[in-house]
Amino acid sequence: MLKPRLLEFGLAVMICPSAFAQTYDVIIRGGHVVDGSGNPWIKADVGISGGRIARIGRLGEAQASRVIDATGQVVTPGFIDMHTHSEYPLLYDGNAQSKIRQGVTTEVVGEVTSPGPIEGPAVGQAKEMLRRYNIDLTWNNLDGYFQRLLKSGMSVNVASYVSSCQVRYDVIGYENRPPTADELEKMRQLVASTMEQGAFGLTNALEATCGYARTDELIELAEVVSRYGGIYATHVRGEGDTDFRVGVRTMFNSRADGRASSSRERGRRRTHRSLARRLKNSGEYATRTQPMHFSICFLMSTARFSACYS
Repeated sequence: MLKPRLLEFGLAVMICPSAFAQTYDVIIRGGHVVDGSGNPWIKADVGISGGRIARIGRLGEAQASRVIDATGQVVTPGFIDMHTHSEYPLLYDGNAQSKIRQGVTTEVVGEVTSPGPIEGPAVGQAKEMLRRYNIDLTWNNLDGYFQRLLKSGMSVNVASYVSSCQVRYDVIGYENRPPTADELEKMRQLVASTMEQGAFGLTNALEATCGYARTDELIELAEVVSRYGGIYATHVRGEGDTDFRVGVRTMFNSRADGRASSSRERGRRRTHRSLARRLKNSGEYATRTQPMHFSICFLMSTARFSACYS
């Protein structure tokens, strides 16, 4: 059976049996602490100094400027929303109260189009999207977007994909045709430069805005991402076996790890789980020499969280 995978975000903690002489800014006492590593929860106190977790354990007589009684409550690292469209709303209102109050502290953006690179035919669309927030386009790549975001301020961490749709719009515009060899090379260069600016993978919207992109085009772009250790995240073209196999073929042939998204009803889960199991156990893509990390993420209609299975 496929089981939920708890996403890890590199939280390092120190567990100490006692700390009698310490003074902290904040102590969270008596909660059920889940550290994000996959271990069972423990009952412990959390000492915070300078905005960082300083110690987890039995803090005993330690003092703090503020003490929070978490008895019967769960204390956990912030949640990561793996599928958002917040790149421009965060520029308008970086407080992100709708996420923070649900425990989300990290937003992953760039799901359909990405906030960089923006050039050529894509500039007009980006300006139109920003106009609804009364924001001017003052950047042309992902690094520029991050700088603008830091300047305006935000309450959450932000990570971004580079969208295959975005680089297609940058180079080709909105024409329904394959790229020429020169255009494809330009698209590959844009993906590479955006990965170097901090993107952590390639995504697309095959079921929506650029479904006419051919699979071999996606493989070419995903190969670039794989050189940087990035992942390939896809909105599959449809719900059938053939559509889903295209996404898996791209992952295997490009050697990029993968994630697939669906916004369909919950009843589709069983179909995707069964298909993923068959693909993982089959020899159809056995030419891949590296182990594949493969997860399927479903965007629930009741909340904007991705539930991942692997």
